[in-house]
Amino acid sequence: MGALQSEAVTASGTLSINGAVHADRILVDGMATMKDAVVCKDSLEVNGRVSIEKNLSADKVKVDGSLKTRGDVQCETLSVHGGFNIEGLLNAGQVDIKLNFPCRAHEIGVERITVKRTKKFRVLEQLTGTFAARLKVNVIEGDFIELEYTDADTVRGNEVRIGPGCQIRLVEYKHEMIQHPDAKIGSIQQI
Repeated sequence: MGALQSEAVTASGTLSINGAVHADRILVDGMATMKDAVVCKDSLEVNGRVSIEKNLSADKVKVDGSLKTRGDVQCETLSVHGGFNIEGLLNAGQVDIKLNFPCRAHEIGVERITVKRTKKFRVLEQLTGTFAARLKVNVIEGDFIELEYTDADTVRGNEVRIGPGCQIRLVEYKHEMIQHPDAKIGSIQQI
């Protein structure tokens, strides 16, 4: 019912915590709901589904499944093989996303981001766009940005690579810009 402070938290099944969480490591194999802020000194690993009502701060975040936060996510590395919904800012050093499910963030600020779609055939995607494995974000800012299947209002970076399936309103780049023939970009500006 309250807060949890621990060196390691491991959940196999269902976990619900009503207070803040402070731990070195958190491993969730199943479903977890955390109704306050979560701080991990080392790593959060999700094999299933995790929902956080406030901010998440960790050194490493690995998601094989689904992560949802109502606040910001601050981490050094984020590795996603699935989907996420971050209602605030994703601020990370390195982000690697393998799209299996829809991914959403309000804003992303990174040093390096790579977004690729996995090669699996998805029946649900053929039936409706609701389950489309795409990243939707208002703004992405970073040093190196490589995107596939991304819908964004603004992409701003030093080196920018816009791949297949992207729909971007504005791309601003400093050093290099590469556009795939299937990508749709409204406007490109060198800054």
